[in-house]
Amino acid sequence: MAHPPATPQRTFAASRGVLVRAGTAAAPAILTGRETAHQLVASQPYLFVSRGRALVSGIEHVSADVPDGILEHRVPAGHCAVVVHLIDWQAEAGSQDKNGQPLPGALPDFVVLINPAQPGQGTFRTAVNTFDAPNG
Repeated sequence: MAHPPATPQRTFAASRGVLVRAGTAAAPAILTGRETAHQLVASQPYLFVSRGRALVSGIEHVSADVPDGILEHRVPAGHCAVVVHLIDWQAEAGSQDKNGQPLPGALPDFVVLINPAQPGQGTFRTAVNTFDAPNG
């Protein structure tokens, strides 16, 4: 059984469809019960070496320059493990309007968890595609 974090996790939204949660060694970022209930798949951890901030965008915005509209959030400096979770928000009753659009409070499409890498964590994902194909 998961225990509540010792201190509040820091949560920030990159857009309506992406929620990013950063944790610490004492209070790791975890999925909520609702997110866990509707999780479809999770990536293997990516290694993120933080210099004190995380910039969140689509891959089309990855460059040396930070374009307008990119979300920036403080993250402790050091090696972090980042896991991306695909959430089936539409499966939750009452999450969408009559046109299939998300209602306020609906779950996001993706939840990204950033936590300090654990000593001896080992291999990190290097593939560009976040999730493996269903049969391969």
